[in-house]
Amino acid sequence: MKHFSIKSVSTATNAGIACEHDLYFALTGKIREKHDHTPFDKGSDIEELHLSVKSSNATLASKLNGDSLEEMVADYFDRCASTAWGYVTKDHTAYLMNRNEFASFLNEFGTLDRASTKNGGQKIVRIKKESKKMLAWLSQC
Repeated sequence: MKHFSIKSVSTATNAGIACEHDLYFALTGKIREKHDHTPFDKGSDIEELHLSVKSSNATLASKLNGDSLEEMVADYFDRCASTAWGYVTKDHTAYLMNRNEFASFLNEFGTLDRASTKNGGQKIVRIKKESKKMLAWLSQC
């Protein structure tokens, strides 16, 4: 797993979108003006690198099959178009992971939740809120 500090360049008000824009700039040198809503099984957040970007309390994907965390994560990896993953911390450290590393990360820090009733109320997989335990795990890998 690689990690490095990135600059905050995004003007997005959504923290997850801002992390995606900041990592995009760090990796490509380009400013992303808009957020594209690419489904996880059709493309990646940073398409040029086949990279999906996540941050604290992120939803893994909105429509996954299965009843348990394990089944839903397996469905995600079966259908996911990305081949690499980035997690961006609140202090703007980016951790780049391969499939095995991200699967281990989800095993440690993934949790079942429910979407809001406005969004259908179905089961979803979230990444837990950033914690000291998570930061220690990331820094040891």
